[in-house]
Amino acid sequence: DFEREVKEIIKIAQSFSNLKKIEFLPFKNICQTKYDSLKMEFKLKNVPPCSPEKLNYFTTFIPDKFR
Repeated sequence: DFEREVKEIIKIAQSFSNLKKIEFLPFKNICQTKYDSLKMEFKLKNVPPCSPEKLNYFTTFIPDKFR
């Protein structure tokens, strides 16, 4: 369950006393062409890019003091 994993990541991140901000960056597969040109296997090729809606949804789990 991805939602549970995101919440767990936030929980772990909050345990760092020097943490000031939590930010999620979307996965994009723009490097696929580079892997293809180098004839290397891109192990995340079947992972869909993160939609802005999904990213915004998971950002709502970040406590205000870390935004």
